[in-house]
Amino acid sequence: MRVIAGQYKGMKLYAPPNDKIRPTTDRVREDIFNIISHKVYESVFLDLYAGTGAIGIEAVSRGAKSALLVDNSRIAINLIEKNIEKTKAENIRAIRYDVGKFLYNSKGSYDIIFMDPPYLKQTASHDIKTIVQRSLLAKGGIVVAEAALACVLPENIGHLAKTKYKAYSQTAISIYE
Repeated sequence: MRVIAGQYKGMKLYAPPNDKIRPTTDRVREDIFNIISHKVYESVFLDLYAGTGAIGIEAVSRGAKSALLVDNSRIAINLIEKNIEKTKAENIRAIRYDVGKFLYNSKGSYDIIFMDPPYLKQTASHDIKTIVQRSLLAKGGIVVAEAALACVLPENIGHLAKTKYKAYSQTAISIYE
């Protein structure tokens, strides 16, 4: 697992110690950032179900102003903090918090919200509804949802419309604007 582009390009990140954390593959991560590259620079980035932190770190590497990485797992947060420490970045922060509760309690506004909920839980649709209801997405912002290929996300959620969809062998990416 490595940072693909930007300031930390080529930096190897610590991998999960077991299969309880499923990192986004380098190929999928590269495709995501190719699709959203025009929005990343100077953005405020939120990475939900952050796992290893690779997505948020990639965003900052590519010029995001800041990234907040949220995960409920102690193992994931420890791994994320090791990866953040490796970058020496001061604009990446990790917090251990239940994502549903975080969304409900957050008062922030984010330009890009990435989510990769556990495939067995499939909470992406519900999480996006909460993002819309709580007005957590900045004007002109985007939501990137990674989900199991079998999980079909709706075309519209609140005022957000699915503008891009890309399928892989077991994963699908949906982008809402």
